[in-house]
Amino acid sequence: MFGLLRDVSASELRGYVDQLTQAGFIERTGDQYPTLQITGTGADLLRGRAECVLYRQPHQPAKRRKGRVYRDGGGTVDESLFGRLRQLRLELARARGVPPYVIFHDTTLRELAARRPGTLAELLDIPGIGERKAEVYGTAILAVLASA
Repeated sequence: MFGLLRDVSASELRGYVDQLTQAGFIERTGDQYPTLQITGTGADLLRGRAECVLYRQPHQPAKRRKGRVYRDGGGTVDESLFGRLRQLRLELARARGVPPYVIFHDTTLRELAARRPGTLAELLDIPGIGERKAEVYGTAILAVLASA
């Protein structure tokens, strides 16, 4: 097992970690020195009781665009709503003692701002939100979306 990923670039490996984190198989823990920890769902994956498909893609930071509103794959994103969602994410992250991207990635927040789901069931259609994140953060997200 040692050296299994030696041919994988650091950027690509970050992409895999992000995908596994977003899917809920691993989580970042710790305050000052965060580490990766396998979740219960991740343990099921290791035991063959769950499935996961990882896409080979280099990790790229989110592109910043000028202007208040722009077209995203999911629709028009209101930058003001996106900002409020980022603030909520920051508050949730501070409460858990984790970096904000552990809660949600910017792409997930942009999808939320574009699609504006109104129910917990609709949240599950947003990439980056599984049952666990919908259960834990859903009510707070829906409150922010409803106030927009």
